[in-house]
Amino acid sequence: MIPEGLDKRPLKDIIGEIVEHKFNCVRLTYAIYMWTRYVHDNVNATFTSLDVPGVVQGISKNNPFVLSMTHVQVFDSVVRELGIQNVKVLLDNHVSEPKWCCNDDDENGFFHDRHFNPQEWVYGLTRAAKHFNGNHVIVAMSLRNELHGPRQNLYDWYSKPLKIDLGKKMVFETHLYSWSGIGTLKLREIWTKQPVNRICADNIKGIEDRAGFLTTRQECGSFDFYEFGFNERWIIDEGTGQRAKLACANWAGHLQPMIPEGLDKRPLKDIIGEIVEHKFNCVRLTYAIYMWTRYVHDNVNATFTSLDVPGVVQGISKNNPFVLSMTHVQVFDSVVRELGIQNVKVLLDNHVSEPKWCCNDDDENGFFHDRHFNPQEWVYGLTLAAKHFNGNHVIVAMSLRNELHGPRQNLYDWYRYMSKAAVSIHKTNPNVLVVISGLNYDTELQFLKCKPLKIDLGKKMVFETHLYSWSGIGTLKLREIWTKQPVNRICADNIKGIEDRAGFLTTGKNAVPLIFTEFGFNEVGSSVEDNRFLTCLQTYLVGKDLDWGLWAFQDEGTGQRAKLACANWAGHLQPMIPEGLDKRPLKDIIGEIVEHKFNCVRLTYAIYMWTRYVHDNVFDSVVRELGIQNVKVLLDNHVSEPKWCCNDDDENGFFHDRHFNPQEWVYGLTLAAKHFNGNHVIVAMSLRNELHGPCQNLYDWYRYMSKAAVSIHKTNLNVLVVIFGLNYDTELQFLKSKPLKIDLGKKMVFETHLYSWSGIGTLKLREIWTKQPVNRICADNIKGIEDRVGFLTTGKNAVPLIFTEFGFNEVGSSVEDNRWIIDEGTGQRAQLACANWAGHLQPMIPEGLDKRPLKDIIDEIVEHKFNCVRLTYAIYMWTRYVHDNVFDSVVHELGIQNVKVLLDNHVSEPKWCCNDDDENGFFHDRHFNPQEWVYGLTLVAKHFNGNHVIVAMSLRNELHGPRQNLYDSFLKSKPLKIDLGKKMVFETHLYSWSGIGTTEIERDMDKATE
Repeated sequence: MIPEGLDKRPLKDIIGEIVEHKFNCVRLTYAIYMWTRYVHDNVNATFTSLDVPGVVQGISKNNPFVLSMTHVQVFDSVVRELGIQNVKVLLDNHVSEPKWCCNDDDENGFFHDRHFNPQEWVYGLTRAAKHFNGNHVIVAMSLRNELHGPRQNLYDWYSKPLKIDLGKKMVFETHLYSWSGIGTLKLREIWTKQPVNRICADNIKGIEDRAGFLTTRQECGSFDFYEFGFNERWIIDEGTGQRAKLACANWAGHLQPMIPEGLDKRPLKDIIGEIVEHKFNCVRLTYAIYMWTRYVHDNVNATFTSLDVPGVVQGISKNNPFVLSMTHVQVFDSVVRELGIQNVKVLLDNHVSEPKWCCNDDDENGFFHDRHFNPQEWVYGLTLAAKHFNGNHVIVAMSLRNELHGPRQNLYDWYRYMSKAAVSIHKTNPNVLVVISGLNYDTELQFLKCKPLKIDLGKKMVFETHLYSWSGIGTLKLREIWTKQPVNRICADNIKGIEDRAGFLTTGKNAVPLIFTEFGFNEVGSSVEDNRFLTCLQTYLVGKDLDWGLWAFQDEGTGQRAKLACANWAGHLQPMIPEGLDKRPLKDIIGEIVEHKFNCVRLTYAIYMWTRYVHDNVFDSVVRELGIQNVKVLLDNHVSEPKWCCNDDDENGFFHDRHFNPQEWVYGLTLAAKHFNGNHVIVAMSLRNELHGPCQNLYDWYRYMSKAAVSIHKTNLNVLVVIFGLNYDTELQFLKSKPLKIDLGKKMVFETHLYSWSGIGTLKLREIWTKQPVNRICADNIKGIEDRVGFLTTGKNAVPLIFTEFGFNEVGSSVEDNRWIIDEGTGQRAQLACANWAGHLQPMIPEGLDKRPLKDIIDEIVEHKFNCVRLTYAIYMWTRYVHDNVFDSVVHELGIQNVKVLLDNHVSEPKWCCNDDDENGFFHDRHFNPQEWVYGLTLVAKHFNGNHVIVAMSLRNELHGPRQNLYDSFLKSKPLKIDLGKKMVFETHLYSWSGIGTTEIERDMDKATE
């Protein structure tokens, strides 16, 4: 908060240079907080808090008077010296919070941003103006530098039309850089992509159109739009008279537990912190009417006991222990309180009456007089909520009901009960907005055109609407239409439908606010339909500048995709317990699963374990520990007889094989389903792994698959039922002509497997991967997968498909499977992400040791996520100078911080590399004696033998120069035939200037090979 450079040169000299360069004015920038929050703060104290001793030392040397001053006094001194040297000052308010400017999410850019409180801003400007009143060096004051960010709007900019009388003192300003968006110029790069004359002409036209016009006489009728004839459609902050635009996250609290979701996963403060971090200023907090009318005094812990979810209780005890002893309403109080502390407003939304998920047409929760929608109880519950939160300024709005739906919908009851409920809320709590929803899942309000809702709520009546890609709007009935017709046409129809059914409310003489309280999409990004829908809807929301609420900020059980990334864990062998329990503690095994980012285990078992041997206790313990570590389980029936799977004559592969009795199989599946009923760690059960063998036939497949799937679903309604195909689970194409007609609700899932040797399409054997072009094989492979199983995920009746098994040779010895560097201790790939660290120059020690402690240098390497250092050295260090001790220390510290080393021979003579005449580039150059080079490499290898930090040694960096030769060929036609076991690796380099393709170097190499 002082002008820059006072630590570098005396103030007088700095201003002298300004004058020398013929400037007659300085635009001196400052932060509002300097005047409103730090006006009496001492400069030295500020620098002490910033911990910049070098700057303090510089100021002490060049401008020692500064340190004892306040920030404002420093500005006084600077302005005084500018005046002495006859330089005028334009005092510019650059920011509120003192920091660099600008980017769109810096929260410093527009009114009502976190660091742009309009009242504080005006107060700060006024203090500055008053302070410099009478100081003739200050000739101008700018209001703010570069307004920016998502909150920008003309209403707040004007407040009212800019008809103000400043005498002859009103001046406008504008900025321009090469990257500024002017006219058609959006990016700096365009200056090199089109003729300069054209770009310059467009640029000048853009400047004139956007700012330059102010310097000429203009007809101002075009600004009549900003008379705000529509300001009735805005939600207004009554304290300031300014618009308060709501950007809401939906947070579900209307389910069976009757508390906001996620309190078992993270502390309340952190959840709301994330809401704030994502720039939401509002939460649409949902609840169930019964919470107020039937369960208002019920204890949360008792509710969870009745729901039998010990894992959730354990999570709450860990993250928000205060919750369990409260009533449901008290939990809502705590959530609302914390939202208020973090400056987030609440739209309290009655989502349902009976606490459960919403919605479908037969849920009996959808319209007045449904089983769970008694109008009198509903109004009573709304009134209780309104009374409870009366005077709580965090609650700014209350909605009457989410998504009315179902066969009972009619306008008579809508007008009757909506009027009654709205008036009751307003009478009980006149401070809150009353948010009114329409029919058909809150997509239709067009009936209000003919018959408005004639109730008096003052300025508190607001309407809401919802939209998803599958909503019935205009001619759009299904999500699929987004990919079946041109996007422009669908979007135009969509917007026309929204405007006709709800958007009309924001226009005309009786305009009222409309909030899009729900819209949502597939956040994984895998739905083309949703992606197109979202682009269209965003256009509408931005164009209409509507308030909105995104569905949803939530936890599991919310209808969002739960993507399974599963590790297979075998428990189907003869011991009939999960493998590895003899090697490591159970907790550690699962810890490693979690560490590798798996969120699911496909836990295999044998049917005989349930029907003949009953080894469930061990499985219970494993499942319990998986649940504790938040890993879900897909329980997989791998075989009947406990043994390894599979080959065609193992008698374990298809119905009626010796070890595959259909009745015993269904009985075993049913026992497992019953045993784990209510265990929320088990999210899915597969019917069988890889059907195979000569007995396979479709008649038995349909017969027994149907029987087993229905039995599991009937016994355990909570789990997904995973259904597999024929031929080692690679074929399900027969379902195209004859679907599996069983009703599992939304619980039917299919699975498939694939290995390099699987029989898919024309691919029968692993070897084909090396016998034909990879692109062709891969294309055939993908076509085969899509034809045989992938089709299930598309079309009108799409269902989930899981690749429950794929795998490869993790040792890296199979060309067909992979070509990775492997950690021989684990058999897993060890991917190196290396930072190069030069130690091959004349000092022959790694660079930077004169600048920072070794530990700090390596700390930074780790901080930047490098797991490896390519440490360069010169051969002469080993053959002539032997500087290994320093390298030993560096390697030792790298090892301590778990960084591996690729030891790179960069040069022979210690010097910078490379150019073609450096005599360091190829065998027999002056400084590249092959014998000395091999001797040096050998010394290095011997020295570090047994040091596990050194994982690789490179032979030489960048061979180059005129001596390069191949003898007669290169690796395509003449491989390097040496046996290094599994230790041979190749390296390559690339820079923007590298010779690749038709460069001179490659042409020279072509001549050499000829």
